[in-house]
Amino acid sequence: ELKRLGVSIAFDEIASANSARTIDDLLAGIGIGEYTARQAIQRAASSQPESTDALAQIPEIAPPANPIEPSGIQVLGTGDVLTRLAKCCNPVVGEPSVGYVTRGRGVTIHRADCRNMLNEKDRDRVVEVNWGAPDAQGYPVPVRVESWDRVGLWRDVSAIVADAGINIEELHQVPITDPNRSVLLMRLRIHSLDQLAKILDKINRIPNVIDVRRETNGTN
Repeated sequence: ELKRLGVSIAFDEIASANSARTIDDLLAGIGIGEYTARQAIQRAASSQPESTDALAQIPEIAPPANPIEPSGIQVLGTGDVLTRLAKCCNPVVGEPSVGYVTRGRGVTIHRADCRNMLNEKDRDRVVEVNWGAPDAQGYPVPVRVESWDRVGLWRDVSAIVADAGINIEELHQVPITDPNRSVLLMRLRIHSLDQLAKILDKINRIPNVIDVRRETNGTN
């Protein structure tokens, strides 16, 4: 990223500017969504005597974690604290989950089997969490649907989701090389694992659907 942007800053300087003790800590912070590569470089560049204007044009490498109300999730040993859902694994209410204490950004909630958490070296920053009362607003869950292409397929998928009372926040088709297949990515507003399991089962029963699953990253 530094080479692509034409920015000359040592990795140890970037780590120091982001309160990371080592370069490994810096990379771990980027990996778990504590900050993006762009944000890390910006902080370091701002402390340099000659920073580059190119930084203002750098796109975010990854979207920020989803902010949620602090009352929805209880962090063991604390009162109300700012919590966010990690984008790398998109945890859902009721799933075994853990919290990661960030620097100045509250606690980021990850699935317990999230690879970023399994590989986390600083275990002192990993805390127990409890989902508490269900959030009336639900949680965003990305879902991937692969199918043999046919007319009206996505209309049928949308109708099944709507009939289940689930809101579709985002929906787009992914370009693939096979002209006979189609892949749809959508983000659903889900309230529980049970609701997620039921809607995936219903979509899977639609004619021509090959596979439907929750889209996750950073998990086994």
